[in-house]
Amino acid sequence: MKRKEIYSKEYLLLWNLMMSLESNVVTNEEADFMFSFNMNNKEDATKLFNLYVKDYFLSLNKEKQDEILCAINKLLLAERNIVDYFFECEFGFAAKEPDDTQEFLKLVKEILNLYLRT
Repeated sequence: MKRKEIYSKEYLLLWNLMMSLESNVVTNEEADFMFSFNMNNKEDATKLFNLYVKDYFLSLNKEKQDEILCAINKLLLAERNIVDYFFECEFGFAAKEPDDTQEFLKLVKEILNLYLRT
């Protein structure tokens, strides 16, 4: 089995979470708005997640939230190319893509954990 196939469940969980961002880009105006955000910038990423991901994530039951966080942890322990593959091939951003996908994934985890604490 290919290494990327081993992570298919994690990819799917992360893809569903991240689609909250992409599904909000329908018009040119929305794309322009999203593209103004830099996913390398913590404040920009947090703002976009607050706008588009927070409600989705908090609407999930605790088991699904934990599953997503576990998937992120598993991907963070994987080789860098596994995480890079997800962002290059499985998911594309409307906003400026992060330069370091592992650091971005750590930020995603931090943001999601913050949602659970508030």
